[in-house]
Amino acid sequence: VTLSVREEQLVTVEQPELGIETGVAGPFKLGEEIELVCEALHFKPEASISWRVGEEQLDGQPGQLEDLDDGTRSLRSSLKLSMDREHLGVSVICSVTFDEETVADLSVELDIEVPPNTVELILPELKEGEDGEVVCVSRGGRPSPYVSFAGLENVDGKQEVEGELESDLTHTITTRFKFTASSEYDTSTVRCVVEHPALTQSMEDSKQMVVQYAPVVLLVWDNRPLVEGDRVELTCPYTANPSEGLSVTWLIDSEELQETDNYMFDTNDEGEAVLVIEAMNRSSLGQFSCSVENDLGVSESNPVHLDATFSPEQLVLEADQMTADGEAVQMTADEEAVLRCTATKAKPAVIPTWEGTEDLEAEETIEQVEEEDSTISVSSTLVFTPTKHHLGLPFRCVAEHPNLDQPMEQTALIDVHYPPEASLEWENNTIVEGDTVELRCIYSSNPSNGTIVTWLHNSEEIQQTETVRVLMNEEDEEAVLVLEQVDRLTDGEYVCQAENQLGSSLSDPVQIDVLLPPAELNLAVEEMVAGEETVLECLAPGARPRAVLHWVGLDHVDSAEEIEEEEEEDGTFSVVSKLSFTPTSVENLLEISCVAEHPAAHQQLEQSRILNVRYPPNVNLDWENNTIVEGDTVELRCIYSSNPSNGTIVTWLHNSEEIQQTETVRVLMNEEDEEAVLVLEQVDRLTDGEYFCQAENQLGSSLSDPVQIDVLLPPAELNLAVEEMVAGEETVLECLAPGARPRAVLHWVGLDHVDSAEEIEEEEEEDGTFSVVSKLSFTPTSVENLLEISCVA
Repeated sequence: VTLSVREEQLVTVEQPELGIETGVAGPFKLGEEIELVCEALHFKPEASISWRVGEEQLDGQPGQLEDLDDGTRSLRSSLKLSMDREHLGVSVICSVTFDEETVADLSVELDIEVPPNTVELILPELKEGEDGEVVCVSRGGRPSPYVSFAGLENVDGKQEVEGELESDLTHTITTRFKFTASSEYDTSTVRCVVEHPALTQSMEDSKQMVVQYAPVVLLVWDNRPLVEGDRVELTCPYTANPSEGLSVTWLIDSEELQETDNYMFDTNDEGEAVLVIEAMNRSSLGQFSCSVENDLGVSESNPVHLDATFSPEQLVLEADQMTADGEAVQMTADEEAVLRCTATKAKPAVIPTWEGTEDLEAEETIEQVEEEDSTISVSSTLVFTPTKHHLGLPFRCVAEHPNLDQPMEQTALIDVHYPPEASLEWENNTIVEGDTVELRCIYSSNPSNGTIVTWLHNSEEIQQTETVRVLMNEEDEEAVLVLEQVDRLTDGEYVCQAENQLGSSLSDPVQIDVLLPPAELNLAVEEMVAGEETVLECLAPGARPRAVLHWVGLDHVDSAEEIEEEEEEDGTFSVVSKLSFTPTSVENLLEISCVAEHPAAHQQLEQSRILNVRYPPNVNLDWENNTIVEGDTVELRCIYSSNPSNGTIVTWLHNSEEIQQTETVRVLMNEEDEEAVLVLEQVDRLTDGEYFCQAENQLGSSLSDPVQIDVLLPPAELNLAVEEMVAGEETVLECLAPGARPRAVLHWVGLDHVDSAEEIEEEEEEDGTFSVVSKLSFTPTSVENLLEISCVA
């Protein structure tokens, strides 16, 4: 079982004994609320907790029952108490009952910081020179408080302290201070101060010390320069005890002063005698003093001498025309104006001065007038010619005098009225057709309200429309002309005119020229014939400034360009580019473009055309030039290009004779690919010769380069002539290979071991073939009998 306060375990009992345990809790402050927690741990099945404060049984917070991991239980109960004096030294007991038996009593004695109940200051009335005693008594504090005096620091005396413990365990402290009374202590405040840890601030009792004595008198005033009419208060502070039944007498030049409407006797909140002079005048000058008397005697104060001077009665600012509130002086630009400032009835004289008028280039005159009461009035007059640059100029008329804490002044602004001055502002950007343009008319005028702004275009007044708007900003003196969707009609000179009741002003002109892209781009291309000069024309009309034209796609062509420009009545320009060149078949189906560049166009303008160049055929005879053997099939390809291509006639020639189609000679046409194929099947010696293809259209014909075809022919036969021979006699073998192209090559097989001689004879026949004869001479022996020999072609 544990008993805790503020999570601090104060007392604890454990098994097997449990039983009774005591402790002390605190110290606590009076009024402080504390929570005591009693907790019983590891019991089973049931237990209960009860509380007792002193002899009183109390109900704590309902117990919190919890099942523990080991199968037992815990019970927690709390009791909240607000600390009071009655709890001082009282025991709080937590009792735990188990199985109808009290098994533990845990108690703590409460220790409380108790502030004193009372503090009392005892201060008897004294007379100057008597022995006196100040007594302070503090009761009911625990622990013992600290008692001190305040207000006696400068008093020469002796202090004694006594202490007593009361039956309720609190302390009573008595402190005495003994001294000799003096008049300087009268009305001084003496405080008894009690400090204690239970107090958030000290307790105290205070009283005024009363010491009877004869009056002490002093005449006080602020000794400042006085101006006629000033209200003056002379204060006669005095101290006296007793103060009842005192008599106060005021003196001027040692003569008793009588109370009048201008001299009034009064007493201020501090109980001091006061002489009030309502208005200083010449009769108020002299030496003043006061006298005070009580039962113990009479005293006269120190003397005070009053003197006075006279500052200006007023400072007057005058002009020909001032606003009702007097804050501005109205005048017209370039007309003479007068300002006058007068300091009236001053002594000594005050000459007004001007501030802020340095730029006026004014002439100043000073006039002085002596008044009946001997004061002097002085006037300063400025004469000048204002300009509009003086508008809003602040100025002051100032009068300085020794009697014034700060100068007198009259302040105003110069309000110069003048006719408007207008200026036209424009960023002078490049303007393209369709843009929005803003012209700003900045004007300056006074008065500005009611200023009328008129816009002119080529000297004609502009009227507002859906695309022409005028925005007025009188606060900033600005008018804006907004031109939307500008076009060629927007061109021209713009001015703004500002007018008020004093006149009008015309701004400098602004010239607006709208950039216009070409109205169109027209590219004229006609059908052309190869070899004949042609001219391409590209037209860019209606542009401002001139469009710049150039050609794309003809850089490889030798050409000449001619540019023609013409200014139209509306100020736009038409530009024509004429490009002369002689086309060839290479330019047929070539895409060319005319490009126009212009600052008003967001992108280049471009027109493109495909050239149609008519030309006679170009022919090329294509053949792989392979070896051709009698009986082969040969294909010759005639590749042509022409314009127009439809209707192109292709003719094949063999040795300058036109070829006619037969069973073995065929012509295949492919007009889409512009190709003709000559197919020669089962070629023989008659196929030999020169081949051409000729392509023809309405513009002419073209003959290809020739192709020579030679058909290879094997020997028509191989004839070996061998006669009967005799050993030892020279014999000749003959081998004939006729009708071959090219020549056949003959050699012998089987006679390599024989000493022989070979002779070759060749003959070209009329049909271009060759006959070859090999004659082999040797002398046979019996060894060669029945020898097989061969002639190989």
